[in-house]
Amino acid sequence: MSDDATARQRRVWQKAAPTYDRKIAGVERGLAAGGREWIGARAAGQVNTGSMIRRYSFDRRQQLIWAIRIQLRRRLIGLSERAGVSAVDVFEWQLGARNRGARAALLGAGMTRRIVLSDGLLADYTDDEIEVILAHEMAHHVHHDIRNGILLEFGLLLAAFYAGSAALLAWWRPRGLSGPSDPAGMRLLLLAGGAVMLGAAPLVNAFSRKNERGADRFALALTGLRGPFVTAMRRLG
Repeated sequence: MSDDATARQRRVWQKAAPTYDRKIAGVERGLAAGGREWIGARAAGQVNTGSMIRRYSFDRRQQLIWAIRIQLRRRLIGLSERAGVSAVDVFEWQLGARNRGARAALLGAGMTRRIVLSDGLLADYTDDEIEVILAHEMAHHVHHDIRNGILLEFGLLLAAFYAGSAALLAWWRPRGLSGPSDPAGMRLLLLAGGAVMLGAAPLVNAFSRKNERGADRFALALTGLRGPFVTAMRRLG
């Protein structure tokens, strides 16, 4: 994203800041009690963010803070622009000592899209490895894999319910049920629907592997980092 676009977004945030507390108060009381205090204390004097950093609330155990590796930030923002999925900024996802998993994600859309990297990824992987891992995740956005996966699952659910309905209509009398809506027919419904989902498992697995291979090729073509790609994938297992 260009500097002008980033500046415009920051002006939007700063304009919203004075009334943010009042608008979000009810949500905070119910879902994020103490979250703002945690992130404000964590950010104070440690990162250069602007006033809005103190106005966001997240789960206290998994806080998002601004990434402080400036060169890596610029590199990843540039990567998102080359991929065609420009991100506003880069955040660190602090999972803590109990969870050192390496995670990278591209969240949001449009002017709210942002890059999130786990603390374990930042601590244990090189910048080249982080770049190629993130390029892989960006590929799923570029190829609309998430949308297509949701559509596939929705189609399978419809097929499973149709199979369950057909089974009930065909077998409720032979099974001695009072009608297709008899609760005792739940086992027949689950058996028919489960058979559809089980039969579709190879299709779902093939779809997933196709997406992953496409994301791998995209990451390699975008970054050209073959060595870091190999080492990163081996470490991720």
